[in-house]
Amino acid sequence: MQGNDKSLSGLVAIYCFAVIAVMVVALMVCQALK
Repeated sequence: MQGNDKSLSGLVAIYCFAVIAVMVVALMVCQALK
């Protein structure tokens, strides 16, 4: 089970990046609808 922390931290980084991307897209959609 070596490298478990590395894969976990990578998963967290991908999750954070996905959340930021979704927020940016939502912001762009709101701007477009206005």
